[in-house]
Amino acid sequence: MCGIVGFAGFDGRLALSPMMGDVRHRGPDGHGVQIFGNRAGLGFVRLAIVDLVGGDQPFTSPDGDVCAVVNGEIYNHGLLRDELTAQGHIFSTLSDCEVVLHGYLEWGSAIFDRLEGMFAVAIWDDRVERLLLARDRIGKKPLYWGRVNSGLTFASEAKALLRVVPNRAVDPVATSMYFVSDSVPTPLSIWSGICKLEPGTFLSWTRDEGFSAEPFWNPQIGKVEPTDFWSAVDSLEECLERSTAERMMADVPIGVFLSSGVDSLTVAAVARRMSGRPLQTFTLAFEDSSYDESLAASVFAHEQGFAHEQVPIADRDLVSMFDTAVEIFDEPLNDPASLVMLRLAEAASASVKVVLTGDGGDELFLGYPHVRAHALIEGLPRRIQSTLRHLRSPLSNIPTSDRYMSFGFKAQRLARGLGETDLAVRDLSWRGTFTPKAAYSLLDRDFSFGISPDEMVEPLRANSHDLNKYASVLDEWSWMYLRGYLLDTVLVKVDRATMAFGVEARSPLLDSQLVETVLSMPIGLRRKGLGKKRLLREVLRRQAPRSLPAKRKHGMGVPTSRLLRGPLRDRLHDYACAEFLARQGIFNPSAVTKMLLEFEKWQADLRKEVWGFLVFQAWYERWVDQPPLRLGTE
Repeated sequence: MCGIVGFAGFDGRLALSPMMGDVRHRGPDGHGVQIFGNRAGLGFVRLAIVDLVGGDQPFTSPDGDVCAVVNGEIYNHGLLRDELTAQGHIFSTLSDCEVVLHGYLEWGSAIFDRLEGMFAVAIWDDRVERLLLARDRIGKKPLYWGRVNSGLTFASEAKALLRVVPNRAVDPVATSMYFVSDSVPTPLSIWSGICKLEPGTFLSWTRDEGFSAEPFWNPQIGKVEPTDFWSAVDSLEECLERSTAERMMADVPIGVFLSSGVDSLTVAAVARRMSGRPLQTFTLAFEDSSYDESLAASVFAHEQGFAHEQVPIADRDLVSMFDTAVEIFDEPLNDPASLVMLRLAEAASASVKVVLTGDGGDELFLGYPHVRAHALIEGLPRRIQSTLRHLRSPLSNIPTSDRYMSFGFKAQRLARGLGETDLAVRDLSWRGTFTPKAAYSLLDRDFSFGISPDEMVEPLRANSHDLNKYASVLDEWSWMYLRGYLLDTVLVKVDRATMAFGVEARSPLLDSQLVETVLSMPIGLRRKGLGKKRLLREVLRRQAPRSLPAKRKHGMGVPTSRLLRGPLRDRLHDYACAEFLARQGIFNPSAVTKMLLEFEKWQADLRKEVWGFLVFQAWYERWVDQPPLRLGTE
């Protein structure tokens, strides 16, 4: 795993080294540069995982005209290497990523459709002065890009582009979307001059033709394959065994992030059977029992013979990680679990360089608690759905506490979405930070001029593409989450947190072939109606027949309410003071004051809203008030 940066179409040579420095934490084991005069330049920082001695990048063609840098892992590199060798290609390393260069020389841009893995790729072809950028099908690896004059710059993280992108103003649409959905949705970034490349897409640039983007993956979600339950279990187990074995390709120690949930337990059980060596597992142990799930995970780990480590975490650890998160997550991300993920990655880095995770299970198998509520409401006539708004007032007045997912918190969140007949709006009302109407009221009218509450939802609804191709509304929800919440919140959290400490995270459940297999199954097999994630539970039972049944995983909860009322309170109020708000010109001061007053007097459980505000303000102070020095370009 690594970091990549580069430029094309303008003279960015002076900026290349500082840009590499901005992403150096992603690759502490080495670096390399290839420059083609003032036409283009590619930079690379390396985290050595495969071919520790000979896997340095950039990779360059024998004649020196084509150069590639790759952040990621190519799991089918063996098959591609054999095919390319048969065509006469000679490889100079054992690196899995070298197949990208030779594949491009043989097949051109068709190479991207042949790659199986997680990757962000940049290829410069000096023969035609063309830059190609590509991102893996699921979006595991990040890739940002921006226009500079008539050219293009790119990097694994947005902070590096701030060195050269001329227009780095805060984008109003992206800001409004952050406050609605917890993160900035792809292809937007928080900066008006910077974009994220969409998953399963490659972008081409030449001076004469400009920019063009083309998808190379479009799964057939609506093409439901009839199958019985046990055949579905067989297919899932076969896919998971293959994908896990591929993700254990490494010349360094491998571990597993373990919770009490069926997703990570199943991945761990399969990995134990696939591995010929002991694996280490890591589980968070909270002081507050309402947030802790370490006991069940520890029991499973000891039953299966893992070398298990409980990683203790207290409020003081969360506070100390807050500024680390602001520095690492150079876009605002309202997921408090990023703090505990940083702590977990820090602990794992002492003994492993690769970890397996259970990411993707909830999106594929509809594991989030509110999915059942969606299913129930969608089964009602529209007229009845609308009348549910009468339940908002009594539910909103249920008392709450600062415990994890207290009954009052859940009741108040449920109330926000009742009466909404639009799936995307209802879902955002339950899961997101602010409702679209509340976000509209929070933002200053001049800053958000022309952006209506309805327009705040459209970029997220667009993630579901053509609604007519889904067999059911839950199929639509699943894809919407894979292309929305998972992509822009979960995977960002995991990638940035692990890479901050030189650890590579791999997710067997997010193998593209496994995803396609699951998406082709009838929704009745995928959802919890047959039992909570029954497909995965049956695979777990086969892989670890003597283990205790998986507990309900409640997610990486963080006591945000307690932190906001305690050690972070003064900082919160500093960010809400009139002087700070006036300097920004982003917020409506009266709306901010009202929100904090209601929160502190327990008039409403606004922990998620207030935390989102705090995160944005801390991000703004670091990256807008004190951005990296912009370097001159030509």
